[in-house]
Amino acid sequence: MNSVAQTNSGEHTHCRATHWVVPTTAVMLLTFLPSNFSFVSCANAYPPANPTPQTEQSGEPQVLTLERLYHPDKKFDFDGKLPMSHWIGKQTSKLLLKKDNTWKQFPLGKSVVKGDSASQPWQTWPAFDQLCKNVSSLANVDAKAATRSVARAVPMMQEESDTILVRIGDTLATVSSETPARILTRDAGSWENVKLDSQARRIGYTIDGDLYVTDVRTHLTRRLTDDGLDTLLDGELDWIYQEEIFGRGNFRAFWFSPDGNWLAMLRIDTSGVQPYVLSSSRADRGNGSTTRYSKSGDPIPHASLYVWDLRRFDSEPVPAPKLMVESTSDLEQIVTGVWWHAHDGSLVFSVSDRKQTYRMLSKADPAALENGLVLPRLLLREESPAWVEPPAAPAWLADGGLLWRSELPSGKYRVYRISGDGSSMVPVSPSSLNVRDFTLSPSEDKLWLVGDRDGGVDQHLYQCKLDQANSELISLTGESGWHSTDISPDGRWLVDRQSDPSTPPSMVLRPTRIPDGDSPETTETLISETRLMTQSPLRSPELLTITTDDSVQLPALLVKPDLESEDSQKFPVVVEVYGGPGTPIVSSRFAGRQALYRELLARRGIATLVVDNRSSSGTPVSAMWSIRGRMGEVEFRDVMSAVVWLKSQPWVDADRIAIRGWSFGGFLTLYSMTHSDAFVAGIAGGSVTDWHEYDSFYTERYMGLPSENKHGYETTSLISAAKNLSGRLLMIHGEVDDNVHPANTLRMAKALQKAHKPFQMMIYPGAAHSVSDPHQSWHMVQMTDQFLLDALDAN
Repeated sequence: MNSVAQTNSGEHTHCRATHWVVPTTAVMLLTFLPSNFSFVSCANAYPPANPTPQTEQSGEPQVLTLERLYHPDKKFDFDGKLPMSHWIGKQTSKLLLKKDNTWKQFPLGKSVVKGDSASQPWQTWPAFDQLCKNVSSLANVDAKAATRSVARAVPMMQEESDTILVRIGDTLATVSSETPARILTRDAGSWENVKLDSQARRIGYTIDGDLYVTDVRTHLTRRLTDDGLDTLLDGELDWIYQEEIFGRGNFRAFWFSPDGNWLAMLRIDTSGVQPYVLSSSRADRGNGSTTRYSKSGDPIPHASLYVWDLRRFDSEPVPAPKLMVESTSDLEQIVTGVWWHAHDGSLVFSVSDRKQTYRMLSKADPAALENGLVLPRLLLREESPAWVEPPAAPAWLADGGLLWRSELPSGKYRVYRISGDGSSMVPVSPSSLNVRDFTLSPSEDKLWLVGDRDGGVDQHLYQCKLDQANSELISLTGESGWHSTDISPDGRWLVDRQSDPSTPPSMVLRPTRIPDGDSPETTETLISETRLMTQSPLRSPELLTITTDDSVQLPALLVKPDLESEDSQKFPVVVEVYGGPGTPIVSSRFAGRQALYRELLARRGIATLVVDNRSSSGTPVSAMWSIRGRMGEVEFRDVMSAVVWLKSQPWVDADRIAIRGWSFGGFLTLYSMTHSDAFVAGIAGGSVTDWHEYDSFYTERYMGLPSENKHGYETTSLISAAKNLSGRLLMIHGEVDDNVHPANTLRMAKALQKAHKPFQMMIYPGAAHSVSDPHQSWHMVQMTDQFLLDALDAN
């Protein structure tokens, strides 16, 4: 269950600009319908715009229909797209923009305010053209393939002259704008997790669970490990570490030091983890895939962190690696982060106990790396009254210290300064702000903090002084709404992708230093914008809070049909939920196609209420801790508070309220329908139905071990509660969902059948945790839409 803007390997992903920092593992999947029905999320970078807006929208405004929203061949781009962006240059930064597989440069020198008619077109970036030319000079590589490969690799560049690694089919090559392309291999089909070190001297990669390193210049290759098995992975993550700790889709488990002389590696031993077989209807004789999957209470994979010495790589065999930390059956631990200090060359890593009640941060300086008798130094041990999340990457200080974002001990995320020897830890961000993300200025005198100082669902970028824990917060984003920002490496500029619930995103450029008398709005330059291409305007969603019986404020978003004051007509409502810890779905950003679908429902006379329970909103973090050991109970009570509020509205038909959700949201939907009679109908997709069935890292963090919390697991089981189902139910699952296994839905179906409860169910052949096939997605949209219309008597 993961969705995070920053990886635990210390490398920012291209969706870093989202900045709604949620627990690394707190997601499963936020979407209710198919993958193209999702909330607006980060694309691949930090988008921008100019006084002559670049847009990918074309044609005339269209009538808003289900077909135009989702049909594979007939859907229309109602809300447009913004270009991808990337910063390069630590001393003097350049802003790059990607459009149609081409990277161009946006001029930074001249400030042109938003709305100015002056033209400031995107400029050719000569380095990109030269890179493409160099790659296309290779034998059997055409210009289009060269351009595509270079365009994919540009986000890995930090400087214009950097060497990058490009892949064209099974060919791997290195290239820079100043040097010709050099082929490393034309047989990289079996190479996985390929990574070029920051000095462009060597690449690391895995083959069948073993780790290899190859010298870029000499092609000298050394196989560092030779014990790789299906159950022993060197430099490669297993499923649960990838999903719950280091980020979905990232299986690489090795990290070069900044100077390239050392290589940290995780070895994952899954020999004690039971295999899980997912049969596929597409396979011959029903064969499928087998994954080592640790359910709650099962043996967990054991990770060991090693460091390899590559200093004499060219002249002699690499010596045996040094062990930093390991998990064993006697001491079960989870390695939750691995980083290299950017200034002093130390290895820094974080470890939690299996129950994830404490977090330890340790540091191995060069002396500890070289001398087998010198142990890593413990910098910090944090203990929680409930649980700890996998940490975000630290920021590195020139004096050997670091900046650390933590929710402990206060229950609110703050930034702390930890000395290089761990002797001191002091807060450096204001206590008033729950920090979602942060960036250190190049001069180390300022912090840029992401959050909402009002504690709401907006997102802003603030600036404060590093040496004053409660210094004034200066907003650099100004207008209310949602701001996903990315700061240039030289600290002079920021790109801001801004939107609100009624307005699709635009991208603006701003200086980080706002002159006296000016505001963020008066100093911004428009780079790109999108616009709504609907024939009639959208209504404005209403952001509100709902107060529970115990005075907790729940964030909510409401889209209402047209209400006539003299009309006594009452309207049905669809309640959207997710509910996973620290994973809000209510925010002040534009929700893309999901916003347009809610508009479509409203035009048919159906309202939508999107609501976060206290633990999903995560503000403050301590609000989440109340669910410890009983996931579902507190979340359900908060959902019922939303229902009570709805029923108090004079325009709501209390007998026509439906609920829907996916993944954790599917669990919460089923929980609500088996513990109340408040809903006439519900749609539950990809649902966990018993916490015994989900993975150990995620589940035990919030529920504890089944052997120590038998009551909690039993009382939150939906299988046991199936006999109490109230309302019409549609369950959906992907046949080969390797995250939330389809057995969850199938066992729920059997329990409902045993209880003589009618329901509907749809299994999508070949689909995983999201239904991504466009034709299956269109089928699901039609099915769920008609189900709601029928159940709510709204045809």
